[in-house]
Amino acid sequence: MRSQWEQHRPFGGVVPEIAARAHVECLDVLVREALNGANVGLDDLSAVAATTGPGLIGGLIVGAITGKAIAMARGIPFISVHHLEAHALTVGLTEGIAPPYLLLLVSGGHTQP
Repeated sequence: MRSQWEQHRPFGGVVPEIAARAHVECLDVLVREALNGANVGLDDLSAVAATTGPGLIGGLIVGAITGKAIAMARGIPFISVHHLEAHALTVGLTEGIAPPYLLLLVSGGHTQP
């Protein structure tokens, strides 16, 4: 698990520029670990998806540009995913829970009416 908490602690919350730079510093390693963990290579991909908003634009741009670059280099589609929907649907991937389910998404800037 990776965390940026120590980088943001002195400021009392998330600093978008620090978050984006931290994303840049580790994204190549995370992509490699994800591919290795799934036992696949870039040639095995049929598409690339990344969240693109709403949210802190710096981190979202880093992920989107990385995803688009991989997709373009491989000649495969890039799929833009709504950031909050991704949070809501992650429970299905991590816990195997299928809809319908009740999810309360309350996390700082993620809170929407």
